[in-house]
Amino acid sequence: MTIVVGAPTTGLAALRDASQSEIAYPRLGASVTIVTSSSSASANLPTDANGKLYSAYLVTASANAWLNFNTAGDAAVAGAANTYLVNGNGLGIVIPTPIGAVPGATAQASAIQDAAAGKVCIIGIF
Repeated sequence: MTIVVGAPTTGLAALRDASQSEIAYPRLGASVTIVTSSSSASANLPTDANGKLYSAYLVTASANAWLNFNTAGDAAVAGAANTYLVNGNGLGIVIPTPIGAVPGATAQASAIQDAAAGKVCIIGIF
């Protein structure tokens, strides 16, 4: 890869196609796991090395779970509005970071199990 003076080099993919566009592939960052049960549990969304939220998050679960992004203290409720159902079959879903979210207490995720206890893993995507 050639470094071009004045070209932005941070936060960009190293691989590019023939038109110099970034090749779209997920670059995974830090993660957090929420241990879930029949009551809601929360964790702060993971941040990058600079303490900033990722542009999106990849979410997987070991069993069917309901997940929402929220501010401090908001619980996940099965089947509620603005709550994602994460299938426990191991296929992840990608959720964009909410507009206006700030790292820490105002950028949390809460999850609750649909039936059996399990875990929900949230991975930041660059």
